[in-house]
Amino acid sequence: MARIAVLIFFTIISVILGVNSKVFGVEKRSVDDAIIEIMPDDIISTVSPYLFGSNIRWLWNADGAWDWKKKAANKNVLGALLELKPTVMRYPGGSEANRYDWRAGVGPVQLRPMLVGVDGNDVSFFGTDEFLALCKQIGAEPIITANAATLTERDAAEWVKYTNSRKKNDLMKVKFWEIGNEPEGEGIASRQYAEKVNLFANAMKAADPDIQIGAAVSDRNDPDAAKWDSPLLQAAGKNIDFITPHFYSIFNSGWVFYGDRAKSVEFNADSGGQYILEFIANGTPADGGWPIIAIKVNKAVVGKLTVESPVWRTYKMPINLSAGKNRITISFINDHVSKNGEDRNCFIYDMLVKKGNDVIYELFSGDNISNALFGTINDHEARLRNLKHRLQVAPKKDIKIAITEYNVIYNNKGHLPAGYSSRFDEISNLRSALFVGDLLSLFIREDVWMANFWALMGGMGNLQVSEEKIFYRPSYYVIKMFREHAGQRLCSNLVQVAKMNSVPLAIYPAHNDIPVLGVTSTVDRNGRIIVSVINRSGDTDINSTIRIKDSVGGYLRKATVLTGDSMEADGKHRGAISYYSTDAVTGTNEFKYLFPKHSVVQMELVPLSAK
Repeated sequence: MARIAVLIFFTIISVILGVNSKVFGVEKRSVDDAIIEIMPDDIISTVSPYLFGSNIRWLWNADGAWDWKKKAANKNVLGALLELKPTVMRYPGGSEANRYDWRAGVGPVQLRPMLVGVDGNDVSFFGTDEFLALCKQIGAEPIITANAATLTERDAAEWVKYTNSRKKNDLMKVKFWEIGNEPEGEGIASRQYAEKVNLFANAMKAADPDIQIGAAVSDRNDPDAAKWDSPLLQAAGKNIDFITPHFYSIFNSGWVFYGDRAKSVEFNADSGGQYILEFIANGTPADGGWPIIAIKVNKAVVGKLTVESPVWRTYKMPINLSAGKNRITISFINDHVSKNGEDRNCFIYDMLVKKGNDVIYELFSGDNISNALFGTINDHEARLRNLKHRLQVAPKKDIKIAITEYNVIYNNKGHLPAGYSSRFDEISNLRSALFVGDLLSLFIREDVWMANFWALMGGMGNLQVSEEKIFYRPSYYVIKMFREHAGQRLCSNLVQVAKMNSVPLAIYPAHNDIPVLGVTSTVDRNGRIIVSVINRSGDTDINSTIRIKDSVGGYLRKATVLTGDSMEADGKHRGAISYYSTDAVTGTNEFKYLFPKHSVVQMELVPLSAK
């Protein structure tokens, strides 16, 4: 089926100049699309060194990172880690941590028993000693998630003693410990988890009073999150040094309806007449009744549909459109929760408008996914600020925020777009890499203390290995680029640039205020400035004037660039990725720069007075 991706609601308010996208970073003397002003003397905060971490699992020889026969890291993975320089590494996994018995991962490798993880049975060849040895080798601070689901506080305290109290210990000690992984998702009540946090924290700090304890909070971003977080913080806050929320943007369908509400989109039709409206949808029943949706085209209700299947099914109906702008509104009209807990919900994976075999509009198109994904930064920002507000109820007033998992998840249900074989195909693309840069920028702005990308290896990882080959995903390069901000001081910047809009997608609302460029600026004590710029546009290069608002006479500047053939490019199957650095040039405090479409550009500006 032919699919025509239509960029919708994307408005560039300044003049678009139509430059050649292959000429990256070329100065251009003409009307600018953006003005960026950097104020290096206006310091806001210091960037935590722990923002640039990752996760590594115990399973499957750390998903290929560990060569158990050689008792060493895979040489290609080690090389990639030494280049990446992660500042912190989390172990032994996410959900896997809730089943991991650390005692099965120490001692002679040949005597270690089989363990059951979420992915099956495995021997823990990559145990505690191997993990800590790798951390020492790459210079990363370890954080360990203690199993609070199937082990006791005494078991966790013994783990602390093992890592931190051995007389002859040439491995790194572990300062940071997390109590369980996503307990709310495991069905544990808030007060029950608070009791565990208190028991574990007291036992573990008795083993080593210098460690810091992290506790999980709700991973929801709605008012119910406070109902879980607040009792936890009140009951166990005295023993908590940091909280560990997880930040994922999840796009597994076009629209999610959990209650009676309506969602709309607007698009243009070249001509009036009859079209076909096509849905891919499923639902959950309650008291024998299935979800009913009402469909309105412009101002007229054109029909209702009963979504009577728990699996994805295609529904079609004829509609009449006018030439020019049209508006389609879908309403879920019979939400219901039964006495036995059945919840009637409706999920629309995709909605298409077709003229013959041509698709003139697609809800779950690449362009709509891109804009909605970048718009979720607003939702994550609101969640961070809500978390900071909820921390005020805790007895301790210096509890930090450690986002021990973050990433994006697409397409884990329904029909995958053409060319995709699994949701992990999407995670590997350039769009996801730009989103990682957006999240890291948010964490820097909001003074987050720790962040760990999920994950270093495997299906959702930055790296994949097969025998002697290694594959770098685009997000690897973004984290490597942003690593330059570690320990520096965030400074002010002002950006004048067009904004783009998004349609409501998945569980996220529409956003009308997404700047085409995202800019983060830091400066070190020697005056060196690092500016990271994300061009979120999928089809427009942005010509900019950059001004450094200070008294320095000029700068030696160079740029590192990550871009590709398209938002879908992954450097392996669906388009080439380009990662390169420009030659250093000497310039004044004001210069022009062309930011390629769908790119991350990092500029290093060294004052000429420092040379």
